[in-house]
Amino acid sequence: MSRTQNNKLYICQDRLWRKNRVPNILCHGVDCNRNFDSDFGGAGSSNNPCSDYYSGESAFSERESQAVRGSIEALPDVRMYFSLHSYAQLWLTSYGYTEQLPANYDEQYRVAGVSVRALEAVHGTKYNYGSLANVVYLAAGSSVDWVYDSAKVQYTYVIEVRDEGDYGFLLPPEQILPTAEETWAGIIAGINAI
Repeated sequence: MSRTQNNKLYICQDRLWRKNRVPNILCHGVDCNRNFDSDFGGAGSSNNPCSDYYSGESAFSERESQAVRGSIEALPDVRMYFSLHSYAQLWLTSYGYTEQLPANYDEQYRVAGVSVRALEAVHGTKYNYGSLANVVYLAAGSSVDWVYDSAKVQYTYVIEVRDEGDYGFLLPPEQILPTAEETWAGIIAGINAI
């Protein structure tokens, strides 16, 4: 990642950097997927600027989360939202900030199942699915929960693409295209299922 002509090339320092690069008093960066106004500052986030899960000074303090909010609010009748991540081979519904299930969980779960079966049909890759907090961990301030609760989008998903840990975040180049092909098949199947 390179920013402007006068900035350092941060990819040489930490290729797996999780946060944006906004300067803070002690450390750089805010985890933009903990910066949404959805139980901001709650479980799974941190108020320590040096933590990888630092949520920022306030909800929507970051340009990235502001841009997502602005885009969602500007679009009429958004029906489905995806937040793509790596890695774990998971298709996750809201909520991240609580183990309580959303009101339409059964429907979100049904559509997730359709998506996962379509994804598996492409290259045989198996994904698990369920709610973020119940399958993985609590994660307050996520985009999917804000989009579900505040923007009232009824189908919100976190997709954790390949792999399950053999390569982690450093997926081999030969797996990138198959990952894209199967993920796209899952997304299209989900769209067609609603």
